[in-house]
Amino acid sequence: MNLKALTFTALLAATTAMAASAEVKIALDSKPDLATSGSYNWAATFGAALTEAGMEVRELPRGSVGNEAEKFDQVSTGLLEVSLPDVRSIAQVDPFIYGVRLPYIFDDIAHMDRALEKGQVFDRINENLAGQDIMLLLWHRLGHHPA
Repeated sequence: MNLKALTFTALLAATTAMAASAEVKIALDSKPDLATSGSYNWAATFGAALTEAGMEVRELPRGSVGNEAEKFDQVSTGLLEVSLPDVRSIAQVDPFIYGVRLPYIFDDIAHMDRALEKGQVFDRINENLAGQDIMLLLWHRLGHHPA
């Protein structure tokens, strides 16, 4: 199976299938500004790691390859390797993801992280996304920069 991915700011992104690609395309969800965009920081760091591993990386500006639904389709068909979509893209396959958008049910970020880990939310969502040849790599919470 050739797994591709999206990323979620909500974040969906790619797997070992990228190693065989001549070029890894990353569809951005914001301006490429390291000072103001947490998701761009992730994309730039991920792209740098891929470049360091010998892959060619091309960042695609926000909106340049279509809307969220079009990017989702492009990832699932292999035309796009990595996308940083909003949560609705993932929810079209698994509405359970909307639970991560309910911050009032968590005391703080640490509580949310524990609940997501203990509930194996990431695994559950990826099981449902696998039928689309897509995988969720991570998600970025507003106001919280990914590690």
